[in-house]
Amino acid sequence: MKSPIIFDGRSAAAGKELDLAFTVTELEDQHITVTIAAILFTEDLGSQIYSEHKKQTAERVGISYQLHPFSIMTNVTEVSETIEQLNQDSSVTGIIIQKPTRKTWMAHQTAVPADPKTAYDTWWQSLYKQVDPAKDVDGLHPSTLAAIESDTWQEQGRVLPATVEGVLMALNHPANQAVMEDPATQFVIIGRSDLVGQPLAHLLKNQGRVVELLGKAALQERQESGKKLLDADVIVTATGKRDLVTGDMVKEGAVVIDVGEPRADVEWESVLQKAAFLTPVPGGIGPLTIVCLLENALKLARQHAVV
Repeated sequence: MKSPIIFDGRSAAAGKELDLAFTVTELEDQHITVTIAAILFTEDLGSQIYSEHKKQTAERVGISYQLHPFSIMTNVTEVSETIEQLNQDSSVTGIIIQKPTRKTWMAHQTAVPADPKTAYDTWWQSLYKQVDPAKDVDGLHPSTLAAIESDTWQEQGRVLPATVEGVLMALNHPANQAVMEDPATQFVIIGRSDLVGQPLAHLLKNQGRVVELLGKAALQERQESGKKLLDADVIVTATGKRDLVTGDMVKEGAVVIDVGEPRADVEWESVLQKAAFLTPVPGGIGPLTIVCLLENALKLARQHAVV
C-alpha cells in the first residue's frame, strides 16, 4: 500500500484565512461589518483556549470577536438575558455559545442530577434554542439541525455546523476524489452528537450516500461480532474517547477522519498502517472548524445586510 496521506489542517486553514480576509475587505467596501459574540463558561479550560484561538483567527482576517464570560453556576436567566441582548443588537451578526464538557458542567453542580446526561443536554438546549437562528453562526440551533435533516437548510438561509464543514473540507481533499465520487462508498460515523455525528449523517444521506451512524452500543456490537469497521470506506469518529479506533478495526485503504477533542479517537500508529488518508489530532479538523465558523459568519453577515 502507498504511504498514507496525513492531512495538514493547519496549512489548509491558513489558505482559507487569506480568502476570508479578502472577503472581509470586500464586505467593508459595501459597508457590511462582521461581528461574532461568543458566550463562554470560564470553568471549562478547553473552551477558554479554543475561544482564544477563534478570537485571534477572527481578528487576523478583520472580524470582530467579542467574548462574554459566565460561570457555569450562573443562573440560566442571567445568561438568557445576554443572549437576548445580542439577538437584538444589530451590530452583532453571529452568536456562538461555547459548549463546556459534560464532565466540567457536572463538577460545578450543587446537586447531582438523577440522569446527568439528560440534565446536561436540557441545560445546553435551554440556552442554545434562544439564539436567533439568523445569527446561529455555529449551525447548532435545534431548528437549524432540523433543517439539515429535512434538507432545507440552504433555502432557509442556515449554515452547517462549523465542525461538519471542516470534515467535508477534509473529505473533499483531491486524494479522496475517487472514494467521494463512488456512489457505493460506505460511510461509518461514530458518535451521535448534534455537533458532528447527526448533522453529518443527515447531510450525507440527503446526498444519497450509504451511511451508518453508530452510538456506543452499536459500536460494541460490531466489535463483539468481529465486523468492527471493516466494511467502512470512510470512517468519521467524533467521541473524544482516546484510542477508540485501532488498526485492527480498519480495512486497508480506508479514509479516516478523527474529530476527537480534546483527545484523539484514533490510535495513531496502528491506524497509520492501514489508512490511505488520516487526519491528526491536533492539527487536523480543529483548525478547519475555526475558519469554517468565520466563513459562516460572513454568509450570515451578507444575509443580515440584505434583510
